Amino acid sequence: HNALPHHGQRFESNEDTPPPPIISPRARTRSVSIGSKQLSETGNGYKSSDLSSRFCSIVLLEVSYVEPEYLRPWQKSSQGSAYGTGFVISGRRVLTNGHVIKDATDIRLRKHGNSKRWRARVICEGPDVDLAVLEVLGDDDNEIEAFWEGVEPIQWAAGLPLLQSSVNVVGYPTGGRTICVTEGVVSRIDCSNYRIKTAAAAPGNLLVIQIDAAINPGNSGGPCFDHAGRVVGVAFQGMDGSDAQNVGYIIPTDIARNFLHAIDCNDDPTSVESNNAGGADLCKYEGVQEIPYRWAPLQNKSLRKFLNIPKDGSGVVITSVSPIAQTYYDDFLQENDVITHIDGKSLGDDYTVSLRGDELMNADFLITGKRKEAPTVFDIIRDTVPLQIKAILKPLKSNIPREHNHDCTPEWLIVGGLLFVPLTCPLLSYGSTDDLEESGYLKIYDFIDEHLAKFRE
Repeated sequence: HNALPHHGQRFESNEDTPPPPIISPRARTRSVSIGSKQLSETGNGYKSSDLSSRFCSIVLLEVSYVEPEYLRPWQKSSQGSAYGTGFVISGRRVLTNGHVIKDATDIRLRKHGNSKRWRARVICEGPDVDLAVLEVLGDDDNEIEAFWEGVEPIQWAAGLPLLQSSVNVVGYPTGGRTICVTEGVVSRIDCSNYRIKTAAAAPGNLLVIQIDAAINPGNSGGPCFDHAGRVVGVAFQGMDGSDAQNVGYIIPTDIARNFLHAIDCNDDPTSVESNNAGGADLCKYEGVQEIPYRWAPLQNKSLRKFLNIPKDGSGVVITSVSPIAQTYYDDFLQENDVITHIDGKSLGDDYTVSLRGDELMNADFLITGKRKEAPTVFDIIRDTVPLQIKAILKPLKSNIPREHNHDCTPEWLIVGGLLFVPLTCPLLSYGSTDDLEESGYLKIYDFIDEHLAKFRE
């Protein structure tokens, strides 16, 4: 497709300054000069000067990064630079997108209206929700205190915004170095896979909010405000190409707050553990509650008859259950169980539930949107017998490592002139088909397949 989601796209630059701004009539974008306090009234029902009081909590991230080479694990790529956005939250921390600080070797923060840059480090990252928490560093306490002077943490909105409600995305997108505000409305509430390249490794679909305010490279990690100046989400994805216009996505407040709640050191910033993969010390984060089963719709009459599902019944049939999840519980879901309700919400034959009124949504969010240790109740039919199963779901150990610097790093073994590397998600995501062709790996695979075929003959 021509319209592809860019994973938030931190703004990458090979120069000291970004390119000059490109004015688009479709992007309702306006740049606000540093230090500006008085702006005209907007159609949202409040003055932009009210929103500008939040600018002190929004920071520009300047990131230097070095990506690993999983196809050539003995080397690393050249250093790159990127821009992103972050905002201040409680506990003297900064929240941004995980992909903004991915593979970072140096992170600098710049406050609105201040040319000074402060060093920062990642203290926790949630790859499954594309969020990261940063800590401000300094040569002494006075330097750190200078950053927090006049800075107030943002206020979170409660719950999901209504459709067509007004929103403002604030950040530092491509086109300039000053803070930028884009206006729009909530277009859709959906449930989506946050991963793009290795979707099969995702814990399940999570709630996502689609807005028509422009989200451009550099906006990633910035806040999205409602009409009252509260944060309803974190900017993280957009759509590229001619097939989609003014389509941006934000991470809902509930997902962000669940991530912060799940950090074990949330109340004790000194509680950290060493990252075994060789990175900086990180707070402990295990991940969202994971979908432990695969399902099939109950729209086929023959299948419904085989499972003895009544005509007025609805739900989905389980086709497989994670063996790891089955070891966690004495009584759990089984193959050919029919799930009719999750947490009291009736499932449709296509695995949808009602979110609000007539808004139907993929039922994954009932699990992935829960806080740590929150139980899930399944109403099922097993061999025509109604049953109820209650379980506290958790992240599942992956069959292969998922994240660079979390559960894997580039490794290799040479035996008899052959190079062996572990199968990992970063190997699949960092390399393209062209990379594989150039590396010669595919020729080795073809050679082995050819000789195995001769051996079988």
